[in-house]
Amino acid sequence: MRRVIVVTGEEFETSGIPFVITSGTDGEHGLASMHYYGYALDFRTINQVTGAPYLPSAQMAHVVSAIAEKLGEQYYVCLESNHLHIHFLYAEAVKAERI
Repeated sequence: MRRVIVVTGEEFETSGIPFVITSGTDGEHGLASMHYYGYALDFRTINQVTGAPYLPSAQMAHVVSAIAEKLGEQYYVCLESNHLHIHFLYAEAVKAERI
C-alpha cells in the first residue's frame, strides 16, 4: 500500500488537499473489507471543522481520476461521501490463501 500512499499524497499535495489517512486496518468496516487485511486505505476529503469538501466535486473528480490512472487497474479507487477509499483488487486472492 506504500504506492497508494505516495501517489495519493502527491496528488493531494498538488491539489492543496491536506493529506490525512483516516483508516487503515483500524475502524469499523464491512465483514469482507480489505481494511482488515491491510489492503485498503481511506483518505480525508472533508474539512473536519467546516464539514465542507476540500474541493468542489468536479475538481475532486479530477484528482480521483488522476490517482486511479497512476495506480492502474489493480486498484479500486472510489470517492465516497466523506472520504476517498482505495483498495487492492487482487487482495481477495491473497486473503483466500491466508484463511
